[in-house]
Amino acid sequence: CHLTRLPTELIDCVLRYLSPIDLLTVSATCRALYNIATSEHLWQAHVQDNVPGQRVTTPYPLTSFRALYEAHDPRWFLPKYKIWFSDVPGLIGRLVVMRYDQRRGCIEGYQLLTINNDTTEGAWEADPTVRIQNFEPKHVLHLDRPIVRLPAVQPGTIAEEEQRIGSITDKRRSRFRCGIHMELGANDATRSDFMHAQALSPEEPDNIITSRFPYSGLWPPPTFPAPHRVSGAGPYGEEEWPRSDDDPPRRRADISDRCFRIRTVFHEITLTVLNFIARPIEDPLPMVFGGQLATYATLDPHLYTPTPEKPYRGVWVGDYSVHGCEYVLIHQPDDAPGVTFDPESLVQGEEESDEAFSQRKTDAMVYRGRLEAIKLTGDPHVPRGEITFSVDDLGEGGFLGVLEDPPFAGTRVVRSRGHVAEQGFRQDDFLSSRLFLISHDCLAQHWKEFRHISFFRRVDIDQLVTP
Repeated sequence: CHLTRLPTELIDCVLRYLSPIDLLTVSATCRALYNIATSEHLWQAHVQDNVPGQRVTTPYPLTSFRALYEAHDPRWFLPKYKIWFSDVPGLIGRLVVMRYDQRRGCIEGYQLLTINNDTTEGAWEADPTVRIQNFEPKHVLHLDRPIVRLPAVQPGTIAEEEQRIGSITDKRRSRFRCGIHMELGANDATRSDFMHAQALSPEEPDNIITSRFPYSGLWPPPTFPAPHRVSGAGPYGEEEWPRSDDDPPRRRADISDRCFRIRTVFHEITLTVLNFIARPIEDPLPMVFGGQLATYATLDPHLYTPTPEKPYRGVWVGDYSVHGCEYVLIHQPDDAPGVTFDPESLVQGEEESDEAFSQRKTDAMVYRGRLEAIKLTGDPHVPRGEITFSVDDLGEGGFLGVLEDPPFAGTRVVRSRGHVAEQGFRQDDFLSSRLFLISHDCLAQHWKEFRHISFFRRVDIDQLVTP
């Protein structure tokens, strides 16, 4: 092999640019390249690339980072993208934070819950007929009830094979099609299997989608920008499984790194009890024989990472009164191709101070374009995946003024539209409302017809991904 004639340091530098699969291929060529390609620092870097928010320093419980990477391959995308939202239960959905716990070598996902520590309300001084509901959210992970738990299993062991096969008994099938049984420890009467999903082709969503909820089970819904989508199971996970011979995927190349599924299988006696209990509930969860199928999707980090020009992008939590706390994606779309804003095009007025001119340029850069608040979780009236409020123009086209009365003194107000519906998402409509741009981390929506002001606050996901 002529490559081995190069200095080891140079070969090592080249191998840093290879993907894990390519690195594995190189290691199979000869003994010299094997010794270099299996270096710990190369495989530690590949693990680290998929674990945000913390530095991975140990391959525990395995003996090498290469073995650790292989143990969780091809599921490293779970902690990499951190935020995952599901199409069940019902219209409500679920938001899950995925992370890697290097103390146990485990990929785990927990439902995000938010508690409002201030439920007091009062009248607005500017209009005493309007009620302001205070909102001080505290975020916690439901650690007692994991949604995903995938321990590191030594490659090649019997335990690994049992996990790979899961609930599918045909061992001739691809390991990517096999469900991975998860020991969640929550309920002995249920069984949960992690399952890969296969992306639909670019033209398939247009062929199957309907114009209204539930959009033929497409996940994520069309309101969320996404590189690809998969076939979900509908609001109650009631579809038969598998949907086709091509899903779950057969090959590594078919695996979606933006979606996955969890199938929960119920014992027959448990099914009967659950169905009986669910009937009087406002938003029931009918369980079909064989279990429930939940589809999860993630968000492109670009969508929730704020920038100087798009400072409101992010995952937020809002106060929805009797429905409790709900999570939304504040989406500020990119500018259309060819549409740019040049702050230098503004001209300073003759009597305008430098400070005022600088602020005017900043405002012109920030307050422009459209803003949408899309529900990551929903309620029995307006479900997950729907727009909860929107602003057509943050700039002069939607500007209503600046408030002078406390507690909103100095706050910019823009014209918005709020989404409302009857229970079961019937007779939905968008009502005229106002959005208060309090700060880049706090917004308030004035539901004018309800004479109510509710708050939305930014969620710092990065604080939740470190065990």
